[in-house]
Amino acid sequence: MTQAQFQIGKNGITAGTPESIDNAFKNHDLIRISILQSATRNRNELKTLADKLQKALKTPTRIKIIGFTLVLKKSKK
Repeated sequence: MTQAQFQIGKNGITAGTPESIDNAFKNHDLIRISILQSATRNRNELKTLADKLQKALKTPTRIKIIGFTLVLKKSKK
């Protein structure tokens, strides 16, 4: 299983972030996104960020939060 890695910093989810992730799903099954300290260290904000990202993606995904890392995996739907 191949994976891609991204980072989200103080600017949060920008307009190009979902597009880049959708493009990465063309070649990868799993994507790891590190949430940098400048973005947030609040668990509630992290969940909100994950929900916002999932709604912005065109590819159906499942998101798992491990620490301050989001693990995105393609859904079968």
